[in-house]
Amino acid sequence: MNEFDNVTEMFEAEIAKYIGCKHVVAVNNGTAAIHTALLASAVQDVVITTPFTFQASIDPIIQVGALPVFCDIDPKTFCLDPKEVIKTVSEDYAGYCDALLGVDLFGNTENLPELREVCDDFGLLFIEDASQAFGASKDGKKAGSFGDVSTFSFYAPKTLWTYEGGAVVTDDDDIAERARMIRNHGFNDKGEKVMEGFNYKIPRICSFIGLTNLRLHKKGIESEVGLLSPKNGYYPHVVYDNEYYMNLGITGHCPIAEEMARKVRMKEF
Repeated sequence: MNEFDNVTEMFEAEIAKYIGCKHVVAVNNGTAAIHTALLASAVQDVVITTPFTFQASIDPIIQVGALPVFCDIDPKTFCLDPKEVIKTVSEDYAGYCDALLGVDLFGNTENLPELREVCDDFGLLFIEDASQAFGASKDGKKAGSFGDVSTFSFYAPKTLWTYEGGAVVTDDDDIAERARMIRNHGFNDKGEKVMEGFNYKIPRICSFIGLTNLRLHKKGIESEVGLLSPKNGYYPHVVYDNEYYMNLGITGHCPIAEEMARKVRMKEF
């Protein structure tokens, strides 16, 4: 056995050390990471989330049979507004919410402590989609360490890229164990098929690329966070403004997010 044989385990271990978390489960892309996180957490009812994001944050919610419910965003951060989350959970969906899926859009972590507090107050699972925020931090904590379970994408132009890849991050032993089985067709470490699963394993060459990049660029990763921005034309439409979702009965009303999307379309940033 050479170093390349366990390169994925080495990649996972170095991410865990860098972020300060207990478990990292590397998968083949960021969308698979979100799907795995939702399945491993047994989410199946209502998931509060943002409409100002890429569809890859939303489709996995539908795939596990849950309903995405959209909350408006903070115009300063482009991320979920904690006040809007409180209003939605307490007034519109009291008793029906499983989880909150927040997106650290453009590497922004400003609202994460408040979103963490909201989830704790209402007993919601906090899923942190930190795909655009690897290396970012808030109050001394790295992005990806605020969620009960968090996810990353390592596809370019992310700050840590592996060509293709992603990861599920958690301190929860049970979620981590299920995530490892889900990425490997539902097999446990004894080779027994025990649950639903998929072929979500990250290729070893991608782990090698990621491990090399992480080791070479640890000091520079933080400075690269936020390279994506609305100025580059990202998110010209809120996700529910799409016929596919409308046909599924998925709608929303988030005036601030809609206005931000309009500004992107009109190149007003």
